[in-house]
Amino acid sequence: MRRLLLAFILALNLLVPIKVSATAFQLIASKSETRSELVGEWQVATKVIWSDCEYVSKGVESQSKIVIHSISGKLFPEWEAYEWELVRNKAIDFGYDDSLHWEIESKLEKDGDYWFVRTINDFKLDKTGHIVGKGTVKQYLNGEFVGSYITESILSKLT
Repeated sequence: MRRLLLAFILALNLLVPIKVSATAFQLIASKSETRSELVGEWQVATKVIWSDCEYVSKGVESQSKIVIHSISGKLFPEWEAYEWELVRNKAIDFGYDDSLHWEIESKLEKDGDYWFVRTINDFKLDKTGHIVGKGTVKQYLNGEFVGSYITESILSKLT
């Protein structure tokens, strides 16, 4: 009798429509497809605001470029900086408050040393059309973790 009751409940659940809410991932993914204004080249002005890495001091400023590509309806950032090579990037996620989140990994081989950085970035598109926010960077030298630092960046659209 118990098995028959369980079979009946299972069959009923398969026939009755169930209201399903979108997951946060689905909401983020669908929103990323509508942000085509972000596609293109962005000039990046970055300043280190905190560091425990002996190779990167607080206050250091740099210029680089991010190119945002649209691939199969998703947006992918590609960081371009002198001598650094992109290793991996993830699609840009959009938060409920229109925040942008992306991760980039890059490497540099120079003078027999192998540098590697993993950057986790949280940004917002401001009212002036700039992307502003912070990045947390973990830095490695020849496979050893050497420290981390936090940056503030302003991205200005070039194309």
